[in-house]
Order: sequence, then structure tokens, then C-alpha cells
Amino acid sequence: MGGIVPAGVLTTGGYVGQYRDTTTLGQLQRWNGSAWLPAVPGPVFASSLDAGYTISTTYTATLLDTAVSALTLAFTAPPSGSVVVGLGARISTSGSETVQAHMSPQVTLGSTVVWAADDERAASGSGAVSKSQSTQLRLNSLTAGSVYTVTAMHRSSSASVSSWFDTLWLRVDPLF
Repeated sequence: MGGIVPAGVLTTGGYVGQYRDTTTLGQLQRWNGSAWLPAVPGPVFASSLDAGYTISTTYTATLLDTAVSALTLAFTAPPSGSVVVGLGARISTSGSETVQAHMSPQVTLGSTVVWAADDERAASGSGAVSKSQSTQLRLNSLTAGSVYTVTAMHRSSSASVSSWFDTLWLRVDPLF
């Protein structure tokens, strides 16, 4: 036992933890007992080019004037239980240079919030001219193999000023 099985030799693994090469996918895979999965899960990414705004002063996933109901991304926690969550957007505040627009990640496991949106973890901006804002954050203590969802959450520091978000993106990178 041991080694990496050459491409095209196996369709079913011989034992849990066995590795195989694939030519069609160009990746190393590991047998988990019932399926071949990527040995090293890559980053996952979601984006929207459709601008939207909020006047909510509390975090919300919903933006107005957009076809996207919420920007979400599902990811599987790696064996380390740690990932880097990145997010960003072109951010502006209509008619105000002092009101702040905040975009922060919320991470859930099923219906349980494990990381709530927070200004300390936000990409923030202000001003009538859109500026690209982004941030990256390390998230630890995830349960390996569990599927989590990260949702882009948004808020404005004033209910009377529209905070705009355009070219939004989310990315999760596993850490090993």
C-alpha cells in the first residue's frame, strides 16, 4: 500500500486515504471511502457585477435595486479547520463624504451563525466616488469536512444615505 495511483487505473479506491492522479481534471485526488475528492481543496469564489444599495443601519444580506438577492458562497472546512475569508466591492455613499458603507462576512453552519457580520471585520468606504475596498480575515476552529456558508452583509452608518456596493466578491481559501 502507498504511493499515488497513475491516471486511469482506478475508478474505486482500494482503501481510505489512497491517492490517485487524474489527467482530465489535472488534480491529485484522495479516496474518502465512498468518493474521490480533491486532495487539496482549492479556493472557492463568488461575485456579482450588479450594483445595489442599502439604507439599513444594521447588517443585511439584501441590497436594493439589484437582481442579486444575496451574495453567498458555500465551502467545506479543510482538515486544519482554518480558512482565509476575503471580500470586497466598489463602495460609495450617495451625496455624503462622511457616511460610511460597510461590507462584512457572516459565516453559518446550517442555520447557526458561527461568525456574525461586524464592523471590525468589514471592508468599509465613504464618499460619492466609488472606491475598491477589500479585506481578508483568518477564521479558525471550523469543523473539518463540514459545509459552511459565507454571506456578504451590508450596512450604512446613516438611514438617510444610500450606501452603494458594486462588483462584489467573496473568496474562501483553505489553510493547511
